[in-house]
Amino acid sequence: MCYIVIIIWFTMDQTNSFSNSEIQQSLDQAFDNLENLLKEKLSNNNNTLQNNETIALLNVEKNQLNQQLLEKINECNNWKVTCNEVINRLNTAIEGIRSILNKEQAGE
Repeated sequence: MCYIVIIIWFTMDQTNSFSNSEIQQSLDQAFDNLENLLKEKLSNNNNTLQNNETIALLNVEKNQLNQQLLEKINECNNWKVTCNEVINRLNTAIEGIRSILNKEQAGE
């Protein structure tokens, strides 16, 4: 269980300096490592059926987390587009105001 926390913490800690594809790759690698560790640990147990069910549930959770990550990436990209549109409109408004002020100063 400690491995799970460490892998997820390390992965989430690294997201600040990675691009979206690097985040996805890092998460995939972390979950693959986790899956391999679980398989290795659980292969030594006698409860193979229960262990396989646990792995299947973790794979489902991994897929859900990957989907959530993709949704957040898309949401972030949409906000970037929206922000750029607002910035462009503000720049246009500023240029209009600047033009008006320049005309007023020239008329004085």
